[in-house]
Amino acid sequence: MKKLLFILLLIICSTDIRSQGLPFYFSPGVQIGIDSGRNAYFSYQFTLGMNVPIGRGDMTIDAFILPGITFGKRHYKYKKEKKYESFTYLDGQLTILPFGLGFGKIWKSDGESFSKSKLWVLNPLVPITIISYDYISFADKPKHHYGLFGVLPIPLGEWGALN
Repeated sequence: MKKLLFILLLIICSTDIRSQGLPFYFSPGVQIGIDSGRNAYFSYQFTLGMNVPIGRGDMTIDAFILPGITFGKRHYKYKKEKKYESFTYLDGQLTILPFGLGFGKIWKSDGESFSKSKLWVLNPLVPITIISYDYISFADKPKHHYGLFGVLPIPLGEWGALN
């Protein structure tokens, strides 16, 4: 995991990569939500990805695909057990505005891991917010998670169709 973080930081901070005009973006985000057992959770994450315009040459349209990799932490507050629990997650994602999906893993500090899938849609009422759904393969905890994300995509190069 430390190697992955090091590589991501190298990409973000590298002036050589940024000066090539590649369409990278960095997006920090925070999420609040509730699972199907009515337990609250809070997540913070960052995503590194690329902006890929749809079309070629004169046929490029103002739409794009955003593949990315997300690394984050999620903290739960379980009401019944009156305890807190934290997880780390890593997933690949694909956004085709205004929707997105992702697949990955979430794990506890003891190394126990679970598969995680996510879906989201841009919130039409509030810019830079996302309504999200996660399914996590927990054996003994609620598996469905509903949340609201605040994200801030920051371009690290050219934005193709957005320029």
